Amino acid sequence: MSVLKGEMLQFGFECPHIGAPVMLVAEETAGVRAMVYRYGTKRVALIADGPNNKGVSVTNGFSAYANKLCELMAPHPNSFADVTWYELDSMGRFDEVSFKTGVAGFGPLTEASHAPSSKEAFLARMWRTVPTSMPFWHKALMSLGLKLMVARQPL
Repeated sequence: MSVLKGEMLQFGFECPHIGAPVMLVAEETAGVRAMVYRYGTKRVALIADGPNNKGVSVTNGFSAYANKLCELMAPHPNSFADVTWYELDSMGRFDEVSFKTGVAGFGPLTEASHAPSSKEAFLARMWRTVPTSMPFWHKALMSLGLKLMVARQPL
């Protein structure tokens, strides 16, 4: 059995108000961060509010941020089907996002034995669905200022 390794892509975004174009900016100064783990033809994307976001929140601007991210992940700019979407809002809650038609629908991220929409639920989901991505997600979440505890995963 071969293990499919992936790669992590990260982008910084700013959008001053609803209706304004989403601008690509340096990650260090970005109000919104997008992290994508790409493996084969599949992608897992997390779009997160940063602590210094003075523009449109991820929740209110998810469609605009996701569309910009799809442009950057060419060659299929409007192909949402091969992306599994997540949001990290300004309150620290992780949500699953349905974004198949370009319109965002939010729901709490749930995983057994973890509080809904928690960081632990997100990491458990990544462990269950894309275990090779764990080092990338640990690094990405720490870059957002989230503290991580090292825990043993079930065998």
